[in-house]
Amino acid sequence: MPKQESYNLANNEVITIGYLARAEEPKNVERFIEIAHAFRLKYSNKNVRFIFGGSGKNISYIEEQVNKEKENSNIQLMGMVNKEKFFNQIDLYMSTSKYEGLPFSVIEAMSYKKPLFLSEINGHIDFRQSEATQLFKLNESDSNIVDQINEFIYDEDFPKYKNDIYDEFLNSFSVLDMVFKIRKLYDSL
Repeated sequence: MPKQESYNLANNEVITIGYLARAEEPKNVERFIEIAHAFRLKYSNKNVRFIFGGSGKNISYIEEQVNKEKENSNIQLMGMVNKEKFFNQIDLYMSTSKYEGLPFSVIEAMSYKKPLFLSEINGHIDFRQSEATQLFKLNESDSNIVDQINEFIYDEDFPKYKNDIYDEFLNSFSVLDMVFKIRKLYDSL
């Protein structure tokens, strides 16, 4: 991995990691909060914050977990939020889901040129086409996961990943590409 100094963070620039999801068991938002707390404890000198956008039946529990560390928290809960506003605030999209089908929030993040840090599950592994997407194991230790995040966001190529992920989006999820694939399937029948 490249040295951390190689990524140019001018004027103490804040790196923002975001997760947009329903606050329900399959989305595993609690794990996102645990990782954010662990990042703050291990890398307290880093200017990194985590934001969660969404609501659901577990939101009260999530609010309690965040409020336990309110004074020193690097986590912001946004509640229900406009997706454009959300994606324009983040530098990296993270998902701690336990399982997915085709996760639209990941596709939306790609369309906003956001590199991806995703749990290694079915539904996410298909997005691992380049270095712009990193996968992690949900049962990995907090320390190892936050080290992986730190290395990823301070990689000298991290700014380039924004264009790489957008190219992947255009090549895999554009309307024209989808129509072409459907037509090809239809023609093969």
